[in-house]
Amino acid sequence: MSLNFRKSKKIGGVRFTVSKSGISTSVGGKHFRITQNANGRVTATTRAMGMYSTETLSSKKKSQPQKSVDPRQQKINKYILWFLLSIIPFLFILSLFIK
Repeated sequence: MSLNFRKSKKIGGVRFTVSKSGISTSVGGKHFRITQNANGRVTATTRAMGMYSTETLSSKKKSQPQKSVDPRQQKINKYILWFLLSIIPFLFILSLFIK
């Protein structure tokens, strides 16, 4: 069993959080927030309709070299993703009519 703690305090529009790993700060509201954690990682988070997206803006970690992707395979992956995203709404609408 490990011992963890976290304490947050909001001053103005900035939230300060103290935890075992250090101090982090967050700026923003309910639908958009920028956070810098104790390790120096900066993230931006957006929320809408029960879904959210988080993007890392910067990090103090060393970046790893990206793997080379074959352009033909990348194009095939794009078409597969497009097909899946277009068939799901169709199947949902179809399921409404079939009982």
